[in-house]
Amino acid sequence: MRLQIAVLCMVGVASAIAQTASTDDSSKAVVYVYRLQGGSGPPPNKPSVYCDEHELARMQNGCYFSIRLDAGKHSCRSTDEQSVVELDVKGGQTYYIRGEVVPISGKPRGSISRVTPEQGASEVRRLKPLPKGMVKDPSRVLFDLPK
Repeated sequence: MRLQIAVLCMVGVASAIAQTASTDDSSKAVVYVYRLQGGSGPPPNKPSVYCDEHELARMQNGCYFSIRLDAGKHSCRSTDEQSVVELDVKGGQTYYIRGEVVPISGKPRGSISRVTPEQGASEVRRLKPLPKGMVKDPSRVLFDLPK
């Protein structure tokens, strides 16, 4: 009898956790950050990417990562602090940010821009996940593909 009660309690807890996780996911926006394969500027070829001034990862050619953001306003940038993507995200929506390396005052800097969901999803599907060694904040960076 005790074993049955313990099993029922564990099933109930697992169910509650699953419901909370799915509720939390739908209340957040998904943001994909990526760099296309090929000629994207001179070295350094792995500029950092920040969201709300938290360093997330160092981007390299042909790779992507994703993050979950709470609904509301967020600011993303790379090493070119003039190239900022301001997002006002809605829960359950998906956004795409493409990065590249551009020369600024003779120095290579990471620049980012927002792209349409159609273009971003198409481009990300052809890329590979960012190597885990490039991730600076593993608690926020994910590697799921767009649906």
